[in-house]
Amino acid sequence: MTATDTASEPREFPVGSLVSARGREWVVQSGSTDQLLVLRPIAGADNEPVGVLPDVERVEPAQFPAPTLDDLGSDRSARLLRDAVRFGVADVPGPFRSFGRLAVTPRAYQLVPLMMALRLDEAPDERAHPAARLLISDDVGVGKTIEAGLIAAELLASGAANGLSVLCPPHLADQWTSELAEKFHLHATPVLASTAAKLERDLRYGESLFDRHPVTVVSLDYVKSRRRRDDYIQTAPDLLIVDEAHLCAKDPANTSKHLRHELLEGLAADPRRHLVLVTATPHSGKEGAFRSLVGLLHPQLADVDPEADLTGDQRALLARHFIARKRHDVRYGYGADTPFPEREDLTDPHGLWRPTSGQESLTEDVIAWAKGELHQARERGQRDWRVRWWSVLGLLRALASSPAAAAETLRNRAGTAELAAEATVDDVDEAGRQTTLDLDAVDVTADAELDIGAQVRNDAELLRGFADRADELAGPKGDAKLARAVELARELVDDGYHPILFCRFIHTAHYLAEHLDRRLKGVTVAAVTGDTPSDERERDVHELAGHQPRILVATDCLAEGLNLQRWFSAVVHYDLPWSPTRLEQREGRVDRYGQTAPRVRVAALHGEDVVIDDLILDVLLRKHRTILDRLGIAIPIPGSSEEVIEEAAERLLAQPSWSQQQLLDDGAYQQVRDDIDQRWEDAADREQRSRSKFAQHAIDPSEAVAQLDAAQAAAGEPDDLARFLATAVTALDGHAHRDGDRLTLTLTGLPTQLRDELADALPDTQLPDHIEASINGAAPAGTIELVRTHPLIGTVAQYIVDAAIDRYEHAPASRLGAIATDTVDTRTVLATVRFRHDLATTRRGDTRTVLVEDVATIPLRRHGPVDDVDPEQLADAEPTVNLPDPDRREDAAWALDCLDGEWREALDELADQRAEELLTAHRRVRQGFAGGREAGFGRSATRAHPDPDIVSLHVLLPDPRRSDR
Repeated sequence: MTATDTASEPREFPVGSLVSARGREWVVQSGSTDQLLVLRPIAGADNEPVGVLPDVERVEPAQFPAPTLDDLGSDRSARLLRDAVRFGVADVPGPFRSFGRLAVTPRAYQLVPLMMALRLDEAPDERAHPAARLLISDDVGVGKTIEAGLIAAELLASGAANGLSVLCPPHLADQWTSELAEKFHLHATPVLASTAAKLERDLRYGESLFDRHPVTVVSLDYVKSRRRRDDYIQTAPDLLIVDEAHLCAKDPANTSKHLRHELLEGLAADPRRHLVLVTATPHSGKEGAFRSLVGLLHPQLADVDPEADLTGDQRALLARHFIARKRHDVRYGYGADTPFPEREDLTDPHGLWRPTSGQESLTEDVIAWAKGELHQARERGQRDWRVRWWSVLGLLRALASSPAAAAETLRNRAGTAELAAEATVDDVDEAGRQTTLDLDAVDVTADAELDIGAQVRNDAELLRGFADRADELAGPKGDAKLARAVELARELVDDGYHPILFCRFIHTAHYLAEHLDRRLKGVTVAAVTGDTPSDERERDVHELAGHQPRILVATDCLAEGLNLQRWFSAVVHYDLPWSPTRLEQREGRVDRYGQTAPRVRVAALHGEDVVIDDLILDVLLRKHRTILDRLGIAIPIPGSSEEVIEEAAERLLAQPSWSQQQLLDDGAYQQVRDDIDQRWEDAADREQRSRSKFAQHAIDPSEAVAQLDAAQAAAGEPDDLARFLATAVTALDGHAHRDGDRLTLTLTGLPTQLRDELADALPDTQLPDHIEASINGAAPAGTIELVRTHPLIGTVAQYIVDAAIDRYEHAPASRLGAIATDTVDTRTVLATVRFRHDLATTRRGDTRTVLVEDVATIPLRRHGPVDDVDPEQLADAEPTVNLPDPDRREDAAWALDCLDGEWREALDELADQRAEELLTAHRRVRQGFAGGREAGFGRSATRAHPDPDIVSLHVLLPDPRRSDR
């Protein structure tokens, strides 16, 4: 649903009115104008709305037809219609318009950012941004994607936003596209370098790509260029989610980050644009990085430092826009226990390996050669020194990874590639950091781009000799790291774990997977790396998930985006990441909410007395983990991990000669470690003080949780959905069979019209004759997960409602029924009623009106609605005695007479009452930040449409055999 300005609402057919067009009846939706009517079928199922031009097509006012005696049917058919209306309607009661469309059940803590966003959107302070702008910095694995998706779904459903773009690194585009579709039923169009040209060719003259595609997932790297940036800023939708937002922090020394930040600055310049920034690492320790992000949310935050002592006003302002919670903040908070798995660290001693003599000898010889190259390069000037320095650092990393990566890198070093002559020292450093350090999920081996061809060619024979020696080390006998990995993987599998082994390089991953597969009999091993197209990676993982036992070998292409907690329960860092952030990202794929195992295991392989491993493990990763365990929070490394690595490596490699043991004992090396250790401790103290201020414990999500529970109760549990589908398909001449949590539907006998509608609604190109559905829990490959928002439910439900209202021949459901039951002791009618309300919000002179549809089951007696009985209990009433047909008709006629009489007026009053309850709840969940002030007062209003739609009447008569009657 979209918002409208009251001045542009259609006069002849206002929002919420019923019209007849194209041979059927419709409800006019929000977003309609005199020139274009946005319509949804009167049955109310969750269909895509259609647009009708009243000047071109015939449109007439319509009325919802009341039931008549011709609609009288059996108890089973009346129950089927009631269920079809209940499960087929998109909207559910309450102030959250999106809750009926969710295919995910959020935890209480995940609703807090949503409430923050709604309060910002309804900000009463006219000086404040009239838009929802947040920085969500919750821990890895807490569920930031769900939190951002909830905000987007609600702003779109309530009309506060008209379109959505998710800006993310290109390798996360597929993940976001599937998450939006599967969890929120937002079908996004990917806008990437590979898709944009084709999308633009299909546009009409004057139409922007984002006019045609209101929900998109956009590659940050594609739109950040100056050539595309300005056009995107002008045409982007009014709601943006920016994932991995730390990549957009202001950094003039980093061209890519600088361009991304300029893009966001241009987008944020429109104060009406909603902006949700998502990152687990809002700053990397660099001065100003955090402020450059929060400054996009509110201009007064550009000078706020969360580590400093803030004034009361500064703290309050930052708290409105910034939320940062770790697991200990949410695990036992918000009135619920969130089942995160326990983590068992096996790094020491399980990850320790001792290099073979061949590995030690090769490493010493390569480094001795490299140090000579560095000395010569320094004499040639700063640019040549930086080129050679990055080349050596990349080579050291490949040597520490595997013989396969080392051989590949050494042979590349013997190549003849030239660095561009115009490249500056800054260009060299940026390229070196991107290819050597863990700034992005790069998994190719370092190539010759950073080498100077003439000098390398002089040593080509020597380097090829090194590469041949690396080849000879391949296998457990020559490669002690591989031998330890095989043993560790076997231990994990024997203990019932499904491990992922993360590698830095593609060649290492394939090398490791080959040897694991060869040596672990009965275990299925697969490798997923950057040489697999992104759209195939998830397919390969899902295919592996069907095997037992299983091992996945992956590069960091899987460290972000794809959540793996359903299929894997252990993480082994075959190659140590050179960044604590990358460490958390890898482990966060498995160690996160939704992990089915109670405990996950992690381990990091590290070489004994291997200087690079020692530096990374002790100085970066182990200290990071120690602080995390002590404080419960992860601390960004002071100065950023890449700066620490560069500083330490430069000091280590600057000595004229060394052996690994000499370096480990060297006082300069120890000083590096001590300096970094102190910086860690200082940062931990500052971060602990800062984080405690922004966990948002002051926001109580209980009201939102209650509304979510009510929405889910109205929408039905999986067992209710299964019962409805089985009954409906059987009534439509299909077949249904349930076996535990598996439901098999045979569709061959269904009416042709319904089969055609299902073929359009389901993602498969051809409707299968059989559908397998999982009722409780995750659906295996080839099986759908039965949730109310699945198009199978909505399509079947709408067909049943349409058939009853339009009186199809052999319609399986009826709008009128009567039974005798021992559930009641006086004649009671269960009415399925659809109420329609206009919810209007005025802000800064602009009024947006949203149509709210509310389907309810109302118990009625002679004088109108009653509240002393449970409608759910009445809905489950079973006939206890056969009721003769004349009696059924007599009692059904009595109900119709009451409907034409005093019930209509009573239902109109009930509609006004429910509209007022909706407004009260709407205001309550948007309660302001300051002093309990309610943002919506004086600016929101509701109006009930008269004559609610009576979908069905079900008469319940007391069992005449009851002695107490």
